[in-house]
Parts: sequence; structure tokens; C-alpha cells
Amino acid sequence: MRSININVEDAARERERTLGELKIAVTKIVEEDRAEVIILACGGLCDFDHELSEMSGVPILDPIIVGVKTAEALVQMGLCHSKIRKFNMPTQPIENYHGELLARGND
Repeated sequence: MRSININVEDAARERERTLGELKIAVTKIVEEDRAEVIILACGGLCDFDHELSEMSGVPILDPIIVGVKTAEALVQMGLCHSKIRKFNMPTQPIENYHGELLARGND
């Protein structure tokens, strides 16, 4: 996993800067980590996949498309989250979510 030094808002507004940062990171990922596929991991990085794939020679996956297609696949398979513990009905006490900090609030 690698990151670029740009926040989500700037990634969406400063597309050329973001593309430059991504090109550097992708090059390192392919050369140093020997990656054969890269999944971008932020909605602010959508729509860079084609140009980065052409530049790097490896498939680059758009994060929004990956998320939507994964959700579609889960729905088509009839899968949903577990209802045994945390998401069991009725709603479980906050402590059951390992959320001791949440249970205390913003003390």
C-alpha cells in the first residue's frame, strides 16, 4: 500500500497535480513492489485509471467502479452482512461494537 501526499478535496480540485503524484506512486509500485494490478483507494482518485494504465502497463482500477461492482455482485449473490452479533435485531448495546470510546461520548 502506498499513498500520495494530497488530501481528498485537493485531489478532486487539482487534477493535474494529483495525476503527477499518482504517476510517481504508480511507477514505484510497479517497479519496486512488482505490482501487476493497482486499485486506487479513494473516491477522489476516480477517472485516473485509463491514463495510469496506459502509462504503467498494468491494470489500474477506478475506486468508484470497484465499489459499485462489488456491491452489485454481493446483491446478485444474495449476500448480506451477518446478523448473528453486531447487526442482530434488536439493536445491540454500543458496548457490543467494541465501542467503549463511543459509549463514553465526547468526554
